[in-house]
Parts: sequence; structure tokens; C-alpha cells
Amino acid sequence: AKGRRSLSATVGQWTRAMLKFIKVHVLEDHKSTPKNAEKEERELESFFQQAKAQNSFIAEFLSFYPAFERHFPLDAELPPLEETRLDNPERPLREALEYLIRYRQTDIWLETDAGVRSFLREHLFEQEDTATGPDGQEEPPFKPLPVDLKKELLTRWRAAREDAMKLWAEELAQDASLGAEGEEGGEEEAMSDPDVAVEEEKSEDSEAAADAAIDNAEKSFG
Repeated sequence: AKGRRSLSATVGQWTRAMLKFIKVHVLEDHKSTPKNAEKEERELESFFQQAKAQNSFIAEFLSFYPAFERHFPLDAELPPLEETRLDNPERPLREALEYLIRYRQTDIWLETDAGVRSFLREHLFEQEDTATGPDGQEEPPFKPLPVDLKKELLTRWRAAREDAMKLWAEELAQDASLGAEGEEGGEEEAMSDPDVAVEEEKSEDSEAAADAAIDNAEKSFG
């Protein structure tokens, strides 16, 4: 019973964060008033932090999915979760994979918005207040894993993390390069007329993707 409650809390926290992300970041229908927009954006940040606190391994997997995909393909067969006891150090990893793979939530997350990985990475791993713990001491970006255990799942997760760190460095370098290019071209863009048709098409695509993501989330738990 305790194990089922733990998994339910993980699913609930991350699903709530996804739906708030769609509302605020994709549909942007929270901007009825400046005050409401500010409130919804604070809630979005809070929901993500609560979801990460419940299971930070999901945050890793989604933020650095191309690195984790090589080690945990989405068509992988998972053993029953009940076989992993609550006191087993692999249990949080197993709950993460249950949500991401067995419940097919990875695809749903990635379909919400093209920039969802960047958003998660920036808000859950790169903000200044995520780098220190409650005692003010600097914390590693990823939750430490037991180093003295050679269990298969822990070993695979460590290997995925190594690839994730390389991917992270590559994407930060890419972002920096794009930022520099944007500054150089900013003056020209400011003088040109906006392409309204393209923006409207992007908006329609985002809304369609958001609707599909919500439908898929509801079906997967229905």
C-alpha cells in the first residue's frame, strides 16, 4: 500500500506540473491580467520544484532525454514494480521508469512543446537557487546514487548520467552560440516587419500539440 501511494504521488505531481506547463508556457492562456499571469507563473515554478522533490530522476530523464534514451529505450520491458521493495535504493529509479516508460509519459512530455527539455533543464538544474541545499551548502546537480552497490539499474543510470553531462555541456555551448548570433542580428530584426502569418501558424501548431498532449495524458490514466 505504501509503495502504491508513493507511485501515485509521483504520477500526480508530475502530471500536475505538465498540465500547468501547457497552460502557461504553451497556450499562454494565463495572461488574463498581469496579476493572474504572475500568480500562474509562480505556481508553475512551484509545481516543478515539488515534482522534482518527489522524484528528481524524472527531471533528469526528461531534461536530458537523448542521453537517457540510449540506456533506457521507451519500448523496454520493465519488471513488476512490486518486485522492488520500498527500502531498495533502486526504488525511486523504478518509479521514475514506471511513469516515463510503462505509463508512456515521456512521449507526452516531449510533444507538449519543442522547447520543453530546455525549459526543464533551465528551471530545474540551472537556476541559482537549485544549486544549494537548505543548509546553504552547494549540492550536485543530480541526486547522489549509492556508490557501493553494483546493481544493474544503478550502473545503467550512472552511465546515462555521464552521457547527460556531455549533452548538457554541448547544449550550453549551443545556447551561448545562438545567443551571440542573436545579438549580432538583433538590430536587423528590429528594423524588419514581423511575419504575422508565421507567428499565427506557430501558435496554432502549439495549441494543437497542447490539446493532443492533454488528451494523451487523460487517456493514459483513464
